[in-house]
Amino acid sequence: MSWKHTFLQRLGCVPRQRERALWIQGDSYAAFESIGSIALELSNSQSRLNIIFSSRNADVRTALAAKYPEYLVWTVPFGNALSAGLFLARANVRTVVALENTASVSESLIHELKRRAIALVGLCARHDAAAPRTELARALEVAIKVGEPSVTSERKLDRADGSQVCSITTAAAMLSEMLGRDIKALRDDIVPSNRFAEFILKHCERAPIRWRLRRIRDIEGLRVALARPESILCLGNGPSSEHPDIEGQTHDALFRVNHNWLNRGYLCKPDIVFTGGKPTMRAVSGAIFGLHNPACARRLVMSRFFKPWCNATQFFDVPDLNPLLQSFPWGTLRPTNGASMLAAAVALEPRRLIVGGIDLFQHPSGSYPGDTTTPNAFSPAHAREAEVAFILTLFDSYAGDLVIIGDVLRAHWEQHRMSRDAISGKRILVE
Repeated sequence: MSWKHTFLQRLGCVPRQRERALWIQGDSYAAFESIGSIALELSNSQSRLNIIFSSRNADVRTALAAKYPEYLVWTVPFGNALSAGLFLARANVRTVVALENTASVSESLIHELKRRAIALVGLCARHDAAAPRTELARALEVAIKVGEPSVTSERKLDRADGSQVCSITTAAAMLSEMLGRDIKALRDDIVPSNRFAEFILKHCERAPIRWRLRRIRDIEGLRVALARPESILCLGNGPSSEHPDIEGQTHDALFRVNHNWLNRGYLCKPDIVFTGGKPTMRAVSGAIFGLHNPACARRLVMSRFFKPWCNATQFFDVPDLNPLLQSFPWGTLRPTNGASMLAAAVALEPRRLIVGGIDLFQHPSGSYPGDTTTPNAFSPAHAREAEVAFILTLFDSYAGDLVIIGDVLRAHWEQHRMSRDAISGKRILVE
């Protein structure tokens, strides 16, 4: 790598990454090699995860690039807040791992991690490695030691230094759990500007705020806003969202997820858009927003309320309409926006519910229509097993005519129905 590329990386100007990243910092090649099996287990289970190896030592980076060509190998940014923050944002870092007693983690980086609610984890897989220095140890959210698998099949507390002693598999699972955390929600709790958003939300039913922002608080309010739809078409973002059979489906209301579909020119005027991201909140106009937690509402305010070119905004919190979204045992995971969409649709109790584009990243054509590059897998925040279980539970509670377009979800539903007694009052129409 040329000195120019290295200098840009030190400034924090790394190539912008779309997928989440686990950033691992260390000083020696031996430290990285000792956790190679953990990185491999994570990359095998999370195909939409970037793994970044960073070291100040150029020889170490050269050796790492040769040994691990599937990972990103970059230098460490300068020890200032600007470079650290830029690096974290552009690389889309969700968790940082400090190997052993690495000197790469600067005070500025630690400050930026706290400000952005990104976890800093200590990891040691060599018994003779030096313990983290005091200032680093204090900043760690958790310290992990990898021991013999036969002895540490479960996590054990090392009373000497408070670290968690566990196997390679358990260490990978712990890191996977941290990668899946909703750092946007955690970050929103510490961002000062959200005080303004909370004030706006608290008074959104008063003039003049209600002319810019209206909150729909219950299912009846949403029914009225949608003119009491008897048929609802719910489209996820999978390839079956553009299945030819969708053209023949009449519907009173159209629900969509995020805004990947916006530039494809297909069913681009939804009545409701389910999202939690600012890009969609800024890009979509003319639709009601369905949100899955209070942090999303704060982001919606900051994305639209103070921008006169954005039209007046209506929104609702999905758990207000269907409590199952919160009460379902997600564990450390969280529902996708597609799951939120279906929860709201079922709560509205339409006579007919048409579902397409929910392919659970199992469609042979890939993740999204026309997209052959995005890995066909859930991001670390979600899991297929939990998503399927939740959707099937929703369908069990729905008493109308259910039309599923797309082989993947239909197969899950049919298998579910065959494995239990016939559900009273429910029938499925295979299109």
